[in-house]
Amino acid sequence: MKSNPILRRFDSRSLATAAGLLAVLLFGASFVAIKIALVQLDPLTLIPVRFALGLVVLWPLLARRDLIVRFTGRELLRTALLGGLGILLNQWFQAAAMVTAGAATASWLAALAPAFMAVLAWMFLREKIVAWQWLGIALALIGALLVSDADPAATFGKEGWAVPALLVASAFAWAVFSVFGKAEATRTSPLRATVLAMTWALFFSAILNLSSGVSWDLRTWLPQTWWALIFLGVACTGLAYSLYFYALAGAQSALIAALQYLEPLITILLALLLLQEPLRPIGILGGLLIIAGIVLVERTGIGQVEPLPR
Repeated sequence: MKSNPILRRFDSRSLATAAGLLAVLLFGASFVAIKIALVQLDPLTLIPVRFALGLVVLWPLLARRDLIVRFTGRELLRTALLGGLGILLNQWFQAAAMVTAGAATASWLAALAPAFMAVLAWMFLREKIVAWQWLGIALALIGALLVSDADPAATFGKEGWAVPALLVASAFAWAVFSVFGKAEATRTSPLRATVLAMTWALFFSAILNLSSGVSWDLRTWLPQTWWALIFLGVACTGLAYSLYFYALAGAQSALIAALQYLEPLITILLALLLLQEPLRPIGILGGLLIIAGIVLVERTGIGQVEPLPR
């Protein structure tokens, strides 16, 4: 008995949506895990360890699915750019800022990524942005200023501009990864694109770590540091990145972008419970402005990023 193609399509989309939701849950929790790990570790130590642990999961999965075939020079170049400009910069900027900034602040500002995705699609994919969508982008940026002002460690000012600027740059790097990563995932597969890009990110971050002269003494790492690293590497890096690409390839981009609205709420709840971060009304107001702005941007499906031409 043949299965109904409509049901098969529904099941495929449901799986992709579920994958996107789980990825967002893990991304939201990752901000809290980063704060826990940064109590003891330098960002340039945290990042390569996180990538390495993630790849321990992803490379065997790639082999099991028979996706390790000949890599072309163009593919390696594209994934090197994705790994360096997308994954590495996203994680590096974020971790560097979160040495002082709170987990909730970092998560709210990460929510700017869909707005940057829309701008990138307008610049490179010739997608139109109407006036009220520009208004949405402006609202999101105003919200970002309020979120930053609510966190004493991330306030724009004479000496405090670097931390919020790094968090905004991290969101932009994630937008680059999302827009151009979907094109690469369509060319090959979401898992293959993720593994290659992350491998390049590990390579680049290891070079940065070695050149910085940061010393490692694994014997002094506390149990909570190890658990935070394992969670970041295996769940929030290996699993979440793969799920995110799978969701982008199988569901509407606008829907996956909408699921990201849950990410700051997850972070706020976990940061309150595990880190005792205070709830600041101005920060919540700014976060809601960010979400409202992103909703305006995506109302006509502008977040539906189509694959780039081959």
